[in-house]
Amino acid sequence: MSNKYSSNQKVCANCTFWMGERKTDLSRSITECVPNTKGDCHEGGMKRTGKMNNATCSKWQKWGGVK
Repeated sequence: MSNKYSSNQKVCANCTFWMGERKTDLSRSITECVPNTKGDCHEGGMKRTGKMNNATCSKWQKWGGVK
């Protein structure tokens, strides 16, 4: 089972700065991650490690992998 997020949800899995493992469905409207997936955040040149796929922050920018 995976965590699924609509492309408009402002979570790390849908953010351009998040470098965790993720994939999209064929329509590119849903992002999927294995539960408890963590990844590095590279927002503003700073590297933050271990950000959960469902975390949020004020610097969110939509990832180009989703519509």
